[in-house]
Amino acid sequence: MAWTDLEPARGEWDFARLDSCIELAQRHNVRVLLTLGLTPRWASTRPDEKSNYGLGNQAPPADTLDWSRYVDTLVKRYRGRIEAYEIWNEPNLRGFYSGTPRELARLASIAYAVIKRVDPHALVVTPSATGLPGGAQWLREYLAEGAGAHADVVGFHFYVTPGDPEAMVPAIATIRETMAMMGLADLPLWNTESGWLMQNADVRVEPSGATGTFGSRVLDFDTSAAFVARALVLGRCGGLSRFYWYAWDNRRMGLTDADGRTEKKAATSYAVMRRWLLGARVQKCERREDGVWMVRLRNASGSLSTISWSTGHESRFDLPPGARLRSSENALGARRSYSSSSHVQALNVEALPTRIHFR
Repeated sequence: MAWTDLEPARGEWDFARLDSCIELAQRHNVRVLLTLGLTPRWASTRPDEKSNYGLGNQAPPADTLDWSRYVDTLVKRYRGRIEAYEIWNEPNLRGFYSGTPRELARLASIAYAVIKRVDPHALVVTPSATGLPGGAQWLREYLAEGAGAHADVVGFHFYVTPGDPEAMVPAIATIRETMAMMGLADLPLWNTESGWLMQNADVRVEPSGATGTFGSRVLDFDTSAAFVARALVLGRCGGLSRFYWYAWDNRRMGLTDADGRTEKKAATSYAVMRRWLLGARVQKCERREDGVWMVRLRNASGSLSTISWSTGHESRFDLPPGARLRSSENALGARRSYSSSSHVQALNVEALPTRIHFR
């Protein structure tokens, strides 16, 4: 819910839909991150400028007092119920933001002061740029304006579509280098949006655009499940503190079918990854020359496990010398147990990750 939805005319507010979303999140103990921005046309510096949404929405506000009142009204209404506020969405893409990094740094400074005054425990996330190298360059320019002083978290959208999830690894490293360069290495890094186009069972998703562009690849059901699992595991390997999947019920990128209710294999994979990763610590993450990935975890219970998959054809995972299998489970929840007398020395791994427990 953007500013333009909440305040369609100056001083006229419509919180009905956002109230419903916040109440739903509270019922399910979900922490809320709300993205600020998208200037209403009446408040825009360029009210007739086209955007990815309505006219004038991507331009900064003409009067920062309007911005301040918007943030103040919002935070007072949801104090203690919204955990974090992200300042703007994908500001390096002109369809979402047409101002300068300096102008947005000024808006962030105002919003930070208001949020901390009204709800001191709420977190403030930088605007989340996307794409490399453009997103990293925009982030550097933004932080060069001193904007790091007005953020508790650095946000970025680690889209690598239409590529594979493994492309996130160098992308995360690049943003971490940028943070270190700007003196913000100790701030948490959140992936506040990532996903792929995924096929539905009810309404078919068709690819669009030239080969290599965002919409040119639509994942089938099995590949979707594998990509969800691999992306979430690799995000943990990269030290991301949060990973927000896009999206639950989007008609082209959802974990559900277009009806918004029927869960795909990708949704099952997401739930299994939540169980695998919550409370776990990565001890080692490596890729073999044959394309097999191995991620060693210390689980919340204290036990050790290894998550493995192959980015190419089915491959062989050889157990460490002397290791004895206890169980294995793939990212769709299919499990297998092994007796103490089992002499299994290797497992086949494929695109869908498998977690292996040792005795």
